[in-house]
Amino acid sequence: MRYSLLQSRRAWFSLTAVTAAGALFFFWNSIAKTIDDPSRRDARPRPIAQGSVVNWWGFVPDEVRLQSLNSIEHSNIVHADYAGSESCRKCHKQNFALWSKHPHRWMNALADQSTVKGDFSGQAVISYRGGTARFYRERGEYRMRLQRGEVRRVYRVSQTIGSRFYQYYVGTLISGPESDGSPSYSVDHVLPFGYWLDQEEWVPTVHVHWVEVNGNQV
Repeated sequence: MRYSLLQSRRAWFSLTAVTAAGALFFFWNSIAKTIDDPSRRDARPRPIAQGSVVNWWGFVPDEVRLQSLNSIEHSNIVHADYAGSESCRKCHKQNFALWSKHPHRWMNALADQSTVKGDFSGQAVISYRGGTARFYRERGEYRMRLQRGEVRRVYRVSQTIGSRFYQYYVGTLISGPESDGSPSYSVDHVLPFGYWLDQEEWVPTVHVHWVEVNGNQV
């Protein structure tokens, strides 16, 4: 009786192992065919081939694309739905205190004296690709001035990104060679330089790339 039971268990384990191996082989074979099939590839050129890596993701599978909701056409989220962390403070004092000190709390913040970590004293200068950038304050605002030859651009900083290792900045152009209707003057975007906190020096924001807004590049 025990021998028969042992044989049954061994047979069951063997069947399970064979089934799992077959499923894994089928799954891997399907992926390989998708990669090798040119018709399944995204026809757009990869960002890395254009000299600027924007992301590390490949194409979105058709089944995911078909089941996804296009948020541009419809969204059930409105600004009034946002409660904010302050609404949690009364009932969850300890959690709120821990959250307030955590780096995630300051991952994105409005630019002011308590959030900006970069050197905007006006003395910090970086030379990069034949141009220079200076970081200073004017009229209570944080600004970046970039100049290469006769071309000058001045940016107003409105937000910060990060506060632990590097801090990058978001803002808008306030003067430059772009035409008055350019979105660069009105659309917030990541600015060209960030601050390396440990080394206390300015560095290029390597992931900045041009995007199109209403047919214009920002």
